[in-house]
Amino acid sequence: MARFVFRLQPVLEIRGLKEELAHQSLADALARRQACADRLADTRRRLGEALELDAGGGFDLAAGLYLDCYRECLKKHSREQARALARCEKEVETRRAQVVEARRARVVLERLKEKRYQAFRAHEVAREIKELDELGTRAFQLCNSKKGGE
Repeated sequence: MARFVFRLQPVLEIRGLKEELAHQSLADALARRQACADRLADTRRRLGEALELDAGGGFDLAAGLYLDCYRECLKKHSREQARALARCEKEVETRRAQVVEARRARVVLERLKEKRYQAFRAHEVAREIKELDELGTRAFQLCNSKKGGE
C-alpha cells in the first residue's frame, strides 16, 4: 500500500506556527491591557481618597491649593490612562482578529488535507479491489485450464 503524502504539509506547519505566534501576541496584548487597567484603577482609587481628604481641621490656603493641584494631576493621569486603556483594548481586538484569521488559514489547509486523504484512501481501496479481482480471475482461469486439460 502506498503512503499518503500531503505536499502542502510544510505550509500547514507554517500556518500552525503563525497561529501560535498570534496566540502569544494576543496573550501579550491581554497582559498589557490588564496592566493598564490596574494602573487606571490605582489612580482612580488615589483620586477618590484625595477627594475625601480635607485640608485639615482649619483652613490652610497652601494645603488646599496643593490638594487641588494633586487632585487635578490625578484627574489628568486618569484621563491619560483611560486613553491608554482604550488603545490597549483596540490592540487586543486586533490581535483577536489575527488569531481568528490564522486559525481559519490553518483549518482551510487541514480540511484540504483531510479531503485529499479521503480521496487517497478511496483510490487505494479501489486499487486493492481491482488487484483482488484480477487475482480471482487468474485463479479461476487457471482452475478452468487445469480442468479442461485433464
